[in-house]
Amino acid sequence: MSEGITRERIVEAALGLIAAGGLAAFSMRRLADELDVRVNTIYWHVPNKQELLAAVGERIVGGELPAARPMPGAVDEAIAAATAIAGELRRRMLAVRDGGEIVALARAKHPGEFAPARRLAEVLTPVLDWGAAQAGEIIAVFVIGATIEEQTRRELVLVDEEAAGRHDLDREGLVGRGLEALLVGLVPGAQASSSSASACRASRT
Repeated sequence: MSEGITRERIVEAALGLIAAGGLAAFSMRRLADELDVRVNTIYWHVPNKQELLAAVGERIVGGELPAARPMPGAVDEAIAAATAIAGELRRRMLAVRDGGEIVALARAKHPGEFAPARRLAEVLTPVLDWGAAQAGEIIAVFVIGATIEEQTRRELVLVDEEAAGRHDLDREGLVGRGLEALLVGLVPGAQASSSSASACRASRT
C-alpha cells in the first residue's frame, strides 16, 4: 500500500534496512519491498538513491548536539564543548552499520550545511578570531574519516580470518589523541591534556 508513504517514512525505513544489513545489502528494490510500494513511489519523494542516503546520513547525526556556547576567550570551555560534540558525532555514526560512510555522503552532498560542523564552529567562534567554520569542518572530517576506517575494520574481521587475528589499535584513544592534537593546533592558548581522549571514551557504544 502506498497510502501514508512520506519522505520521513522512507528515510526511517532505509535507515532500518541499512542498520540491519549494511550498505552492501541495501537497494531501492529492497526498500520498496519493505514499504510494500513500487520503486517509482519512492522516487516520487526522493529523486535518487544518493539523495536518499544523504537524508539517512542527516538523520543519523540529527538532533541536538551537546555543549553550550562558551564565553569569549574561555579556551578550556571551548575545547571541552568541541570535544563533546565530536564524541557525540562519533557515537551516533558508530551506532549504525556503515554510519560513517553514509554521514560522509551527507556532508559531501551538501557542503557547508553539515550540522555537526556548524555546531563545532559555533562553540569555537568565541576563541577564534577567524577560521571557526574551517576548524569545524576539519574536526568533522577527521572524526568521520576515523569512524569509516573503524567500521571498515569491524566489517573486515567478520569475513577475514587473518584480519581478525591481528591486534587492532585502541580506536577510542586514537581518536581522542588526534582530536586533542587538532584542537591544540587550531585554538590559540589550548593546552594538551587527557580530556579529549577521556571524552571519546565516554562516547563508547
